Amino acid sequence: MRTAAHVTTIALLLASVGCVLGLHVLRSDLDPIAHRLSEYASGPFGWLMTTAFFAMGLALMTLAFQVGTSANSARIQRVVAPLIALA
Repeated sequence: MRTAAHVTTIALLLASVGCVLGLHVLRSDLDPIAHRLSEYASGPFGWLMTTAFFAMGLALMTLAFQVGTSANSARIQRVVAPLIALA
């Protein structure tokens, strides 16, 4: 189960980055330096930015689960896991 959680977290992070990179190509009318990332959410490819946000959120949730349930869970990990989930 541990390996599946790791693979899921990495896959979700890569999906999120892939969506953002795809948006930079598809929305060449927006300069990535001059515009905020959330501006990609409006327009014809808004669904792709929404997908990136959801993928990142799910990746953070799976990471929080892994940190919180690790076998050598220290006191600091019990504090960090809810903070990751909150992010």
